[in-house]
Amino acid sequence: MLDSYQWEFGKKTLVAGSVSTLTSKKQSIHVKIELPYKITLNLQIQRPVSNEQTCSWLLKCAIKYFMEECVSRNINVNLGLISNMVAFQTQDHNADVDYLLSRPEQPLSFLPERIILVPYYKEYNRNFSLEYKISLQDFDFIAKIKGNGGQAGSMYLARLKLDGKYYIVKQLPKTGLLSEDHQRILMEKNIMIETESSFTTRLLFAFQTADFCYFVMEYSPYENLLGFKNKYGKLDEQSGTFFIASVLAALEVLHSRSVIHGDLKPENVLIDIDGTIKLSNFRHSKKVERHQSVGQTISGSLNFMSPEKLTGKVHDFTSDYYSLGMLTYEILTGKLPFKSNSMAKTIVKISHEKLDYPEHLSKNAIDFIERLVCKDPKLRMGRKKGISEIWKHPWLKAIDPEKIRRKEIRLEMNLESILVLPSRYEKAPENIEETSNWALGIPAQKDSVNFSLFDFRSSETWSAILRSFETSKASELTSQVLEKGKTTIPTEDYMEEMEEFDSGTHNAFISRLSTASEIKKIPF
Repeated sequence: MLDSYQWEFGKKTLVAGSVSTLTSKKQSIHVKIELPYKITLNLQIQRPVSNEQTCSWLLKCAIKYFMEECVSRNINVNLGLISNMVAFQTQDHNADVDYLLSRPEQPLSFLPERIILVPYYKEYNRNFSLEYKISLQDFDFIAKIKGNGGQAGSMYLARLKLDGKYYIVKQLPKTGLLSEDHQRILMEKNIMIETESSFTTRLLFAFQTADFCYFVMEYSPYENLLGFKNKYGKLDEQSGTFFIASVLAALEVLHSRSVIHGDLKPENVLIDIDGTIKLSNFRHSKKVERHQSVGQTISGSLNFMSPEKLTGKVHDFTSDYYSLGMLTYEILTGKLPFKSNSMAKTIVKISHEKLDYPEHLSKNAIDFIERLVCKDPKLRMGRKKGISEIWKHPWLKAIDPEKIRRKEIRLEMNLESILVLPSRYEKAPENIEETSNWALGIPAQKDSVNFSLFDFRSSETWSAILRSFETSKASELTSQVLEKGKTTIPTEDYMEEMEEFDSGTHNAFISRLSTASEIKKIPF
């Protein structure tokens, strides 16, 4: 079995914008952190950077230094200011570096030789409660992803002010849509919730305005599989087996939960920052029980659509197997299957012609593809025993399915290939609703549709935000007690107490602040 897998980008280095600074060969990193009250921390971090020297470590070092300086300068500081400091960001707003700085456990090896950082503060709302509803005002929109718009929706890279983390925000129009389109949006949301796993893009929040619905999803910073292929060319078969096995594991999750993906193609296969694969875009997905079929609907991407689906016939899970075969063909050959200069010719090719294979492909690879793209769904691989049948094909024999499912096999990603690439992103408008491609063509409805049962928030994400806000609230109360008692701020590591508070209770924390003598004993 293939126990480990590495993919290095050494031969073809991707440089975009200022990303080239991420791979400095200098022996040390000089970090200047500009803190409140004109306090500056200068750090020199030696290379190679250890795994313990993370963004979280840097934040703790800076806060400890800041507290000690406040004491030595006799500065009365609001502890809420510290608890709201959740990350650092670059002084010149380098989106690439800012994203990595927002990841607490990210080692600092990505920093260039010299850099100036400033604090990023989460937005603390004193009125925050369990009933609080996420809205557009809670996001800083950083960039718009090109090539989106219309009924498919627009996609934005945004930072949530409540926790300082990066997300993808998908904007879907309500106006000008038919009732079945409204149902499709609701189905897309429900399917994302029902199929949540490490192999699918997670939905964190869903909310709506008068004219738009919004999905807030986790952000995968690397290119999708199409961009990956376009930059580095067709994949060798060993590389191909990793990608296809990962997609197969994702389909395994979807099909076990009675969902047909319906639009399997390279653009919808994302490479996550940990070097694993996620499936995205459930716009064309359908719920269907095993041994049942989907009605006569045509939706998806033409070149990857099965013949039965293309001709409006009923289809089932095997239509995803067909698309998997087409996906395999494209990444191994570098060519789009059945490409032609007109839609009509493409349809004829899909319905009647066979694929052409280059000489470098192995017999097992060709057999794997051929058995998946069989035009008769009754004879297609996976028809009888489902995905377990596909796992047993000889082309995948070097892959251990259990290790793929547990994500023990992953790409060794290089930070040179990461993040906000100019070819994919453009500056986000100040008001994304006023400048939406859809809104420019269709005016807002006076009686806008309100989707019942649409709003959603991930309990895990929301709980983390609530805990963070409780910490801020306790810090604010601590500062009030300190100010009232005119007590000197303790000098030891404040962050340790904040971590202790996260695992304790608010009342227990406040009870320790009843007298000045008790305050002095707190192990900050």
